[in-house]
Amino acid sequence: MMRTFVLLSLLGFIVSCGDPVERDSGNPIVASYNMQCAGNKNFRESNVDELCDTLASNHHNKGCDQDFREKLFKELCPLKSFPHKTKPRPYMSVWSYELESTNCSTGRHFYYFADPNKMHRLRCLHLVDEEKNNYCAKHERRRLSQEVGC
Repeated sequence: MMRTFVLLSLLGFIVSCGDPVERDSGNPIVASYNMQCAGNKNFRESNVDELCDTLASNHHNKGCDQDFREKLFKELCPLKSFPHKTKPRPYMSVWSYELESTNCSTGRHFYYFADPNKMHRLRCLHLVDEEKNNYCAKHERRRLSQEVGC
């Protein structure tokens, strides 16, 4: 059964900032976060603790996007406290997706940008990236790509 999650609100799961996109064929990507200011980050199954540490780190995220990182941190790391005070920025564009197909998932991918055109270009690139999506749900990704105007 295929499930499609497209979240258009500020609620999210995982974000990608700072370091260049990781490539590792050992474990599937379970989540990524992608931010205009801080950059992109992929997280694999074995990196849940790293995810929490990275979300909380101003150093790894260039001090950017604390409001969005805090929302993701609270959802993904409920036993820890986010170490920074934040103010929400309602003008940011937020989008996410996760697609599942028989026996696989693309992982959850989150986008947070002030410039909706930059976010649109990046999500279109990511929807066709086989490795970023764990080689999963190709037809579903193509359909979603058409739905969002790629």
